[in-house]
Amino acid sequence: ERNANNVAYTSSALPPHQDLAYYESPPGMQLLHCAMMGRGVVGGESTLIDGMAAAHRLREVRPESFECLVKCAATFVKQRDGAGMTYRRPHIVLAEEGGMGMAAREITAVYWSPPFEGPVCLPPGQVDRYYEAYADFERLLNGDANGNEPM
Repeated sequence: ERNANNVAYTSSALPPHQDLAYYESPPGMQLLHCAMMGRGVVGGESTLIDGMAAAHRLREVRPESFECLVKCAATFVKQRDGAGMTYRRPHIVLAEEGGMGMAAREITAVYWSPPFEGPVCLPPGQVDRYYEAYADFERLLNGDANGNEPM
């Protein structure tokens, strides 16, 4: 679409992401479909990833990064046409403690939406560690330069 107000309405490739992470209560599942595809149209493929499996794997291989993404809130934003939505939450959410340490608590949600992330609002001493943890998780979700597939 010419002059699209959302990258989803263009021919640009989108990396794996979750829609509506800037909502307080985003939908648990969203299904998209193509009603009609014109002749000569190229693209439109969808890639599904398992964010929960990636979070479990991050807990195993980079526990310090996992802990950082549980403790540090990301800022998710959507701004257009005079409307602005912002919500801050960690990328990985765990069940309430109930006497268990972080390593044993159930992962209840994953929020991953790079196209809709706003400014990092963390104390200066946490920013570098956050970006390292973010990069670790992104490699699990998107694959890496070594040809490893995303989860």
